[in-house]
Amino acid sequence: MTLALANARKPRRPPGARVAQAEDPLEDTVSAAGFLRTWGFAWEGELKLSGLRRLQEVVEALMESMVGGGRPADAALESINDAAAGCGWVKRLTATLKLAEEPRWRDPVAGLAARCLVEIAACDSRRIKRCARPECGLFFYDTTRNANARWHQEAPCGWRARAQRRRKQ
Repeated sequence: MTLALANARKPRRPPGARVAQAEDPLEDTVSAAGFLRTWGFAWEGELKLSGLRRLQEVVEALMESMVGGGRPADAALESINDAAAGCGWVKRLTATLKLAEEPRWRDPVAGLAARCLVEIAACDSRRIKRCARPECGLFFYDTTRNANARWHQEAPCGWRARAQRRRKQ
């Protein structure tokens, strides 16, 4: 979810497309609601697009600073922590008698920020990378055993990068 938020406003060129498509899921409240619904975020009342856009920018800045295991920027950390401050955590017991904590929020931006904090804390920051194909630039989490993935996906970026390299030879 965090990576999807960081990549939300980046243009994409899916396989078979001639040009990159710049779709902004945070353009209006309807598209933002659909984007957030993917992760179970529903709310009553008005969604503050400005807060959601600001959170997206902060998450993107965090990912940028963490690419290749770098240290997160202090300003980005402060911003995401402030955004998540409006979220409360509820502890509950699961059926397997394990303790689970779930965020409870009134503002979906605070809940989203809290979920991003949990995901970022649980990941190995050295595995957060940017796609090596300059035209792409999407962030991804490298799940390969030796952490040497170069592209966010084999199709289309891996194929296109190799085809471009062959044409140059």
